[in-house]
Amino acid sequence: MVSCNRKKSIAIVGTGISGSISALKSLQKNLDVTIFEKSKNFGGILCDAVDKNEIYFNACQYLNPEEEWFKLLDKKNFELNRFYHDKATYSDLFDEDVYENDIAGPLIKKKLDIGLLISLKKSKKNLSQRLSTYPKIIKNNLLEWLDFIKVDPVQISWNAATGLAINRFFFRSNIKELKIEKEKNPLFDNLVGLSRNEMGLKEIDASLPAKGFNHFFENLKKKLLTNNVNVNLNTIVKPTWEKNNLFLTVNNKKLSFDKIIWTGNPTGLIKNYGLPLLDSTHINSKHFYFEFEGQIKNNLYIQVYSKKTAINRIFIYNLNGKNKITVETLSTELNINDVIKFCNQVFEKSKLSIKINESGNIYSDLHKKYILFSLKDEEIIKDFIKSSKKSNLIHGNWLEYGRDQKINHLIKEIENI
Repeated sequence: MVSCNRKKSIAIVGTGISGSISALKSLQKNLDVTIFEKSKNFGGILCDAVDKNEIYFNACQYLNPEEEWFKLLDKKNFELNRFYHDKATYSDLFDEDVYENDIAGPLIKKKLDIGLLISLKKSKKNLSQRLSTYPKIIKNNLLEWLDFIKVDPVQISWNAATGLAINRFFFRSNIKELKIEKEKNPLFDNLVGLSRNEMGLKEIDASLPAKGFNHFFENLKKKLLTNNVNVNLNTIVKPTWEKNNLFLTVNNKKLSFDKIIWTGNPTGLIKNYGLPLLDSTHINSKHFYFEFEGQIKNNLYIQVYSKKTAINRIFIYNLNGKNKITVETLSTELNINDVIKFCNQVFEKSKLSIKINESGNIYSDLHKKYILFSLKDEEIIKDFIKSSKKSNLIHGNWLEYGRDQKINHLIKEIENI
């Protein structure tokens, strides 16, 4: 007979930020926690880039200190910095070089004929249809940009706009009219953007680990081990389904848990459930890491939308007392000299008093960006989430692009155990 005082068990597959925060929440709920991770370290996609003992953020991945889940992290022990959320956009998509602060999205200085969008009904289909809601000058140039980065908008979901940072378009002329319509029309609000200041919203702070994410996750792992969490690194987990109940097979041993959180790629999980194999659409990319000369007031990221380069974000920051730059791209084919030249031109356009130090440490690495969902995958995942609802699986909210939304979903599920 099983004791009614037995702790409920929970397994967490994946030790990125979602899995790690889930583990902290599970401890708070007095659950028996076991973690599985296929790599040798915690961190997932947040792991730092390291070269010649130099550490770089591998991308601009801010944590949101205003979220409830963030309170699970003790600021002192986890050494988290909090700072003003500086952002900007550079675009040359419309035959004019435009740089503007406090906006992170494609922009144009022309007026928007509001009548073109007011009567729209959302078609939950492909990205091409989403772009068709905009005036032709917008649609055609964005289609040209997508072709340049080798993304087929017909094959991917309407919601993939978020992963590509083109979910809202910023028209910079008739701002008062746009604000009125955004407050009245939810679809219009989802397609057209204004700065937080223009919408009358307070600015959001951001947070990053003072010594990098690797150090942050190492401290987090130590905290979990100190609290008797069973941590299994370098461990491959095979999902097995029996009568709508999920088991995990590790080293040929089938393990049972009251609840299982799966935060990583769900391809194998869904295939073993009996549904079709996911396309797992992704973009192969290359990131570049530099040091820079000059000073910045706050960490700053610049979204880039350009016909000239596959660079999509330039992140400028200070880490461990050194000025550094991470350049994210949507291609593996960029030339490092061209990257340096383009970035310095953006800095000049933005009137930032900085310049890449070409004699300093320079590094690059390859990435697979799973920021897109094909229409097929979207439907399969929706079907899987619905049909496995009564199982012991807590799904990773894979169709949601926002990190906070993913984590908040997991926190809510853990609260209900």
